[in-house]
Amino acid sequence: MKKYLLTAVIPLLLFVMGIGLTFVEIYGNEGSFFSIKTAIPRSQLQFSTSKLKKGDIISGLFISKYNNLGTIAVRFTTHYRINEDSLIFRIRDQDSQKWFYEHTYKTDQFQPNQLFPFGFPIIANSKGRAYVFELESIAGSEENAVSINTQYPIAISSYSLDKHYYSSWLKRSPDGKRHLNTLVLQDTLLFIFNKTISSVTLSGYTTTFLLYLSPIPIYFFWYWLINRLGSQGKEFISKNRIILLVISSLTLTRMFIIKNNADFYNLLIVLSWVGGVIFYNSSQTLKPRSFIARHPSFSLIIPALIIVKALFIKTNPDFITMSIVLLWYTAIVMYKIKNVINIYLSLIFLTITVIFYLVGVSVIAEQAAAWTIVSFGFAVFYDLYSRIRGVYSGK
Repeated sequence: MKKYLLTAVIPLLLFVMGIGLTFVEIYGNEGSFFSIKTAIPRSQLQFSTSKLKKGDIISGLFISKYNNLGTIAVRFTTHYRINEDSLIFRIRDQDSQKWFYEHTYKTDQFQPNQLFPFGFPIIANSKGRAYVFELESIAGSEENAVSINTQYPIAISSYSLDKHYYSSWLKRSPDGKRHLNTLVLQDTLLFIFNKTISSVTLSGYTTTFLLYLSPIPIYFFWYWLINRLGSQGKEFISKNRIILLVISSLTLTRMFIIKNNADFYNLLIVLSWVGGVIFYNSSQTLKPRSFIARHPSFSLIIPALIIVKALFIKTNPDFITMSIVLLWYTAIVMYKIKNVINIYLSLIFLTITVIFYLVGVSVIAEQAAAWTIVSFGFAVFYDLYSRIRGVYSGK
């Protein structure tokens, strides 16, 4: 029963908590949970990647997947300048020759490489119907124009769904009893699934989603480590439970509460961990050598936790980089960590780089790429140092 709790129940709770926290952030940013986005296939769009000049038209045709269609968003390239052009947005039912809505938008509002929303009065019964939309440049020129950005998704449609319907799967009847509406429950579960996929892939919450789910692999790592080390691992947890609790509390505070002075709290977390390790090593409980001295690979937790955290830090990267490099160098020298670990770290960061590049999170991809170079650099210099030392020592 205990093993089932540790290997199934706790990871499931962490997963549910991660999904829940992602939805909380979505609601805080969007103001409504009951909205959903779908990508408009590139094959359904007619456009050129060149600059939109006066009279140029972008058009698209798509089939609405839900009722209450209310927004079309298109991704633009601003060429990193403020453009003074204006675009006419119009939309109509494919079966109608009359435009349902038309409005002019100034392009100086557009953000570089971001989706810009073109809103219109909600179309209540839009599900299953085909719609045509156009964007026409009024005064674009070679020196003053935007163009379409081909990063996925190029365009999306957005719907405001009926929250009363999706919350009515369990209703109280006049006799006071609660009745389960299985059809509504099925639709609700399908909506939650589609909402999750939509938010992660289309709404820019990939980083948020991965961050909130990151405790799961960390938990499994700790579970594997403690079982691998047996009584020594359990003794370490028991002896340092207060330190670990402080670190966990600081990390949670940093993630969910602290928005400013991030470096101060990151440094506090690092010092708490290193201080705890020093305190443990100074203990005379374990003889003849301390826990970490007997298990040098355990020191990998220090740079691993800091580096993973560093992937999500966007302020003062030089401070964080130097701290990590110095701590990692110290760990290598003190515990004589094998050089193959640096190679493994390089491969891990290279994998992270590829994954986040493919999902379009360029900030993390760039930082992971930098750490790939740092880790590989450690491996190269460590190998050179070992070879030179071997030559001079006559080995």
